[in-house]
Amino acid sequence: MRIAFLTTQFPHTRMGGIGAYTVAMASALAQPPHKHDAHIFTFTLPDDVRAQLPALAPHVHIHEVPELAQRIAHHETSAELAATLSVAGDAVYRLALAALLTDALLQLHRTTPFDIVEAPDYEALLLPLILHFAQHPDPHRPALITHLHSGSAINRLGNNLPTTEPDRAIDALEASAISLADARCAPSRAVVAATQTPRFPPRPPPRRARPGPGPTHSTPPPPG
Repeated sequence: MRIAFLTTQFPHTRMGGIGAYTVAMASALAQPPHKHDAHIFTFTLPDDVRAQLPALAPHVHIHEVPELAQRIAHHETSAELAATLSVAGDAVYRLALAALLTDALLQLHRTTPFDIVEAPDYEALLLPLILHFAQHPDPHRPALITHLHSGSAINRLGNNLPTTEPDRAIDALEASAISLADARCAPSRAVVAATQTPRFPPRPPPRRARPGPGPTHSTPPPPG
């Protein structure tokens, strides 16, 4: 089977448990006795990490995708667009990163289709791919799987952090990537149960403006 993984994290460069899991899982699937055709789509790696790939991820195809800064340097996107994405908020920026990984995967999928694509719930990396196939039916559409690691909402809950308005946008993206996926997988049933439980505070009702004690203005009587 041809199996693809999407991740922004990668060992020794963009640290995180998701990156370590992705490399370990892809390597295990690519080696005997499985010998699946495993691919990882991530962003550009430093030279020293790239040199370690034969030992770090044996038999795995690593696809490095240029980030926004690299695309600007090579005149592949405008600085204005990149600046807009950077200031539009964390949710929009994450969605842009997911779209870059999706574009790279689709270029390869069109020539040699994948059977399975897996991405983490964190950062909603699978969402642009889900939306793409919803708009463009494909007879070779792969199974789209969201792996439940620890999404942004659960992270805040575990660390007793408040939920801000930008957080709600990120939560909505991640919840969509979970609910719209063909399947979900997790290291334990407890993670699935925690994700399905509505533990997070609802959006507060909008505040109504109250008239303040502003200055009063008398209306002059009409002439004559």
